Amino acid sequence: MRNKVFARILIIAAVVLVCGGGVWYWAAHRHVEQLRTIEVNGVSLVYQRVGRLSGQPVVLLHGNGGSHEHLSVMAEQLNTAGYLVYALDSRGQGTNEPLDEYHYADMAEDVYAFCQALGIEKPAVFGWSDGGIIALLTEVLHPGTFSAIAVSGANITPDGIVGFEEMRRALTTDSLGNPIAPAPLHEMMLTEPHITPAELGTIACPTLVVAGEHDLILEEQTRLIARSIPHGSLLILRGEDHGSHIWQNPKMGRILLYYLRQVLQPQPYIAVGDEAAMFDLVFVTRAANADSVWKPLTAMVTPYFGSVVMYLPSDSALYTAGETPASPVEALCKMARARGSKYLTLLCTPDAQGICEAFAAELPAFGTAEQAAPQLSMLLTVEDVAMWTGILPGYMEATEAFYSEFEQRVALLRGAPLDGKWVSSDKSQVSSGELPPMGLEIPDYSAYFRLDTLVQEGMSTWEKSLAIGRFVSAHIPHANQKTRPAAKDAITLWEYIRTQEPAFNCRYHSFFTMQLLHSVGVEARVLTCMPKDDNDPDCHVVNVVYLPEYQKWAMLDTDQAIYATDAEGTPLAPWEMRVCYEQGKSFTLWYTYENPDQGMDYYRSYMAKNTYSFASPTSIEDNENIYLMPVKD
Repeated sequence: MRNKVFARILIIAAVVLVCGGGVWYWAAHRHVEQLRTIEVNGVSLVYQRVGRLSGQPVVLLHGNGGSHEHLSVMAEQLNTAGYLVYALDSRGQGTNEPLDEYHYADMAEDVYAFCQALGIEKPAVFGWSDGGIIALLTEVLHPGTFSAIAVSGANITPDGIVGFEEMRRALTTDSLGNPIAPAPLHEMMLTEPHITPAELGTIACPTLVVAGEHDLILEEQTRLIARSIPHGSLLILRGEDHGSHIWQNPKMGRILLYYLRQVLQPQPYIAVGDEAAMFDLVFVTRAANADSVWKPLTAMVTPYFGSVVMYLPSDSALYTAGETPASPVEALCKMARARGSKYLTLLCTPDAQGICEAFAAELPAFGTAEQAAPQLSMLLTVEDVAMWTGILPGYMEATEAFYSEFEQRVALLRGAPLDGKWVSSDKSQVSSGELPPMGLEIPDYSAYFRLDTLVQEGMSTWEKSLAIGRFVSAHIPHANQKTRPAAKDAITLWEYIRTQEPAFNCRYHSFFTMQLLHSVGVEARVLTCMPKDDNDPDCHVVNVVYLPEYQKWAMLDTDQAIYATDAEGTPLAPWEMRVCYEQGKSFTLWYTYENPDQGMDYYRSYMAKNTYSFASPTSIEDNENIYLMPVKD
């Protein structure tokens, strides 16, 4: 019996959350500002007005059994942003006199009458839980009431609540299982609302439909609401529940402010999701009905992503008052700066492909020493939106898994900074900071490989290095060879790829390249870039070359034909790439030594795993190393 009573208490607690909060919260957190009262439809409604009278009006509607106080954090955010806020206590709730009977339609009529009585023209509205139901129903019954709608945790049928049957039993029976009459507000929640998708289809204004990932409203019902409204946008908040993003939390207020700026202050794009979303899916078209074009896909976007819909018309149309007209590429750049996300995938209709390609070419320039440029994961041309409804879910699942793993790898580096000293295998110090030269006598292979045809007089050390790198990458592909070459000298390795296997792995690549570099006067070493997991055999081996013109080492990866530079264009060593990962700084990967490729996500993640520590062989025999390790190791 005790367990049944405890379970019943948990269910009732869940009901309190569905209702938008408990009376205890309202009593403990009352504002001291004066409240106002108005008579509409035969009942008194208490409300609070906050903000300048010249501000854009916004109506706030609380949940079942709550009051305007539950949205006080949001009200203050809106007030600070210059909006005029009307926060209502719904009929019979908050500081209003309780009633014996409640219906959502009556409350919707109250909201409409309230706006009419006070002359509030085309306000935006936010409704939480029951307040969301009321907001939707008001616009269904009185089209054109609102300029924009945002709801969180709203349902359109009683059984849209998670665990509805269990909740119904908890509210209509006592602890012994005997039937009892539910409280009037609970009776309404158990029998209403009944809003159809067709009715939602009559809502013409922009509507943001929000729910927590762990909301008490079924996710399929939340998605149905967004899908049914012509200009509906969906946002499922990762890690949030029915009210965690609202109750004493500024998160929903920030989202609402951003959304209202999008829909009330016209811009060439509509964005859904926090301004600091980790990953944005950007849907681009030159069609005027951009929102409708992309709706089948944007309705599917999962909580990990923000989504941005962009309409890129003729150049002259892309400006707002007081601004110089922007080109379509500039509009994309402006969006990327405003959003500030770390990663982007562009999905474009064929008519916008050229614009997106031009934007992708400019994206690396966004990076600064303090902040990395957004990384372009993919640029995808979508010719058939319907077909992509079957592709996008799998892409999002794979992308979330990949980037979540990447962020975990970066977090591991942040938690284990490098010691800064090169040490031998017995931990004795070899160098206090910089990697020392290898100090070997390496034969001159210039004549054998005719390196004078690659390296000319007057070249800088870095130019010589790139010339050798291009030669090696062009003639020796990457592969995990089946047999080991007999030795690691350059001639033996060259004969191996000519007579046995046409390619070999990154270690042999690096030993071969190092010897050619020394032959043209470039100080070089082999560097093994290692993961934290000692049982992970998948390390990566590259060369580092010493550049007197920069007084530093730089990576040359002939196995993958890649080098890296910082935001100023300075070539980076792998341990400097590690610092960029740790500090979130920008660096560019140059594929085939000449293409700044923002789409090299696999290599970025691969090197985030393999820059935990470093080892550099001290001989061609590759039997002894010096190490650069994290402090804690």
